Amino acid sequence: MSVGSVLVLDANGAQAQHISKMLEREKWSAILAFDQKMALSMMRATRFHLLMVDAYVGQASMLAMIPEIRERAPATPLTIMTDNVYGRHAVDITMDQAKSAGAEFILQKPFSVERLKGLLKDTTRFHRERRSTKHLLVVEDNANLRTMIGKVLGEMGYQISLAENMEEAFARVDLDMVDLVVNDIFMPGMGGIEGIMKIRQGWPHIHILAMSAGKDEKMDANKVLAASRHVGAVEHLAKPFHMSDLIHLVAKTLGKVEPEDAVRAG
Repeated sequence: MSVGSVLVLDANGAQAQHISKMLEREKWSAILAFDQKMALSMMRATRFHLLMVDAYVGQASMLAMIPEIRERAPATPLTIMTDNVYGRHAVDITMDQAKSAGAEFILQKPFSVERLKGLLKDTTRFHRERRSTKHLLVVEDNANLRTMIGKVLGEMGYQISLAENMEEAFARVDLDMVDLVVNDIFMPGMGGIEGIMKIRQGWPHIHILAMSAGKDEKMDANKVLAASRHVGAVEHLAKPFHMSDLIHLVAKTLGKVEPEDAVRAG
């Protein structure tokens, strides 16, 4: 499954193909355009998640076309790519002009895989921060409870995804676009503690609210939930609970400031 779609406008066919392959290795789909008319037509017909536009296409400066690009794709972040073939001074001037014209991101060519990953991470953050509806993922192996939690939180206006276990959550849900995970601790397979650690490592922006009824008299809910907080859960809730308590904790958790992602595009 593709993470998102990127329109790449570059008159240099070899460079465009290279960028396309880099994007596809990161699970993003790339659509190539080789002139302004083709790119503008694509923007009218398709909603892209990111625009990667070379600063000069042939002899034409794309900076002068930014207002028209904005008209065609007002909600899509724009990356202006610059080439260092004309020297550092020319690159600096182009970067300053692109920022003044309103481009969200600047990328100097040639760029590394790590720089591209940083750009894609910033693109995901761009879209996440502009969504009015928060996306919640509920991971719970009890089908009735999972459905009930999803229904109640959905009625509160949140976008809801459901998963029976952590393996399903990682396989089927775009975690880049999730704001909060509500998960049980004791589940078949990976389990909640290991799942929280994996989320913390790969998606540091996600808040985690852990639930547990404990396991036996030697491992009560409070001890289990304390362990979940140690590995990254920001709130916890002992089962059984009232749905009003869950609603309150979700609202409280989402009111917290999101941690900074570790990688930013340069």
